[in-house]
Amino acid sequence: VKAEAYRRIIRIIPEWKQRNLTARAAELAMKVAAGGTLTAAEQGEWDAGQVIWDKIKAVRAASDTIEAMSPIPRDFRARAEWPED
Repeated sequence: VKAEAYRRIIRIIPEWKQRNLTARAAELAMKVAAGGTLTAAEQGEWDAGQVIWDKIKAVRAASDTIEAMSPIPRDFRARAEWPED
């Protein structure tokens, strides 16, 4: 199940892009935490990143749900619990 979740997440965004997205989110969050405000372009970056993370969180939640099943269904790769691509 974890391998299937990984496959689905990597299809959304490769690991190297995840690292870049995380680093940029940290930069933007630090700017706001220091009392700054985001420009329209920066807010757009933040919002686009959040859309991607929401997709990843949905895959992780589906993985958790399937892993909690006992027994794990043989057809877990085709389960309705997975979010649509």
